Amino acid sequence: GLFTEPALSPAAIRALLAAGDPADASRLVGAWNDLDSPGRDAAVATLASRAAWGAKLLDAIERGDLPRDTLSPLVARQLAGLGDAALRTRLASLVGGRDAPTGDASARIDAWRKRLPPERLAAADPAVGRAVWIKQCAACHRLHGEGGTLGPDLTGSGRRDLDYLLTNIVTPSATVSPDYRLRQALLADGRVLAGLLVRRTPDMLVLHTPTGVETIPADEVEEVRDAGVSLMPEGLLDGLSADEVRDLIGFLMTE
Repeated sequence: GLFTEPALSPAAIRALLAAGDPADASRLVGAWNDLDSPGRDAAVATLASRAAWGAKLLDAIERGDLPRDTLSPLVARQLAGLGDAALRTRLASLVGGRDAPTGDASARIDAWRKRLPPERLAAADPAVGRAVWIKQCAACHRLHGEGGTLGPDLTGSGRRDLDYLLTNIVTPSATVSPDYRLRQALLADGRVLAGLLVRRTPDMLVLHTPTGVETIPADEVEEVRDAGVSLMPEGLLDGLSADEVRDLIGFLMTE
């Protein structure tokens, strides 16, 4: 019953992590339409923390009970990191392998550069681009005080340079600093949490996940893996229409 209480929903959903009852995954999916935005974020993160629960999430998307864009690039990466082969196969059919682009990185960047000449960028709609940014980027990145703190703040970056933007969006792992590399924490209760490593001591692990900061007792942590890649998945632009890419880049360059 606490799922639909806005002030309590995220905490109630995260509390389910300790139990791991498969029936709770079904309850989360069933409560989806009654959840507010923070509750939905918490629900997706919770469902993506266990392979059996991730299967329930994909079931709901395949049935059409949940929108396909529930599988953001970040959620897709977290599900893929659970190490379940069947889940990865199903995931690939839904997201089209967007996190594993093929071809030389410089060639991919050059291809996007050719699609975005100055005259095309001049026709960008910043208002539409801002909406795309909120949907695709704001959960992790902050811009002028708006957005999340999981990724680097974009406010003072070199956003007016098209090459800078394309390099960091198309191949984020090529330029990622160690502070923003993805870590996966394998826990004794079967969960896999993904995020940025804030601190690790003999007593605890502190992980910054897409839904907040998790503090985990050290004796509950079986392994911490450095994925060696950026928390930001590749292929972000591949899931957008040509106009959405134009408007997003135009917004970032002019905001």
